Amino acid sequence: MSKILVIAQHDGKALSSATARAVACARAIGGDIAVAVFADNAEAPAAAAAKLDGVSQVLKIERAENAAPLAAVLAPQIAALGADFTHVIMASTTFGKDVLPRAAALDRAMKALGLNGDPYLPVDEPPADYGKLRRYRHPRFQFQPLPGYEKST
Repeated sequence: MSKILVIAQHDGKALSSATARAVACARAIGGDIAVAVFADNAEAPAAAAAKLDGVSQVLKIERAENAAPLAAVLAPQIAALGADFTHVIMASTTFGKDVLPRAAALDRAMKALGLNGDPYLPVDEPPADYGKLRRYRHPRFQFQPLPGYEKST
């Protein structure tokens, strides 16, 4: 069974809808889903992540240096935390595109980013040698409203 780690994107107070879509991506893969919230105070985003469908565990990584989401600070933590998971997923947002390549380099999983020419392989058909760290195009996955969030039309 897959163990999937979703890296939460948030502003320190509210969880980004990209995280909800990342969880939808994880559900498509199937398995146990954990969401990691890196912050100096992760209470609010972690509480929102716990309410997302399919999430079985929320990991709060609270450190003073996590107050500002810097790739150089977060990537080593993500690489270390991801060692126990079969998949590590982030949205292909500016945040994900900044952090995940560094984490993958530390994990020696550069194939995971599709540096062979296709960074966005379908989730349901990855090749056998495809690494565990993945970005995904979040519009591909159905929107899941966050608690207290109204989708504008």
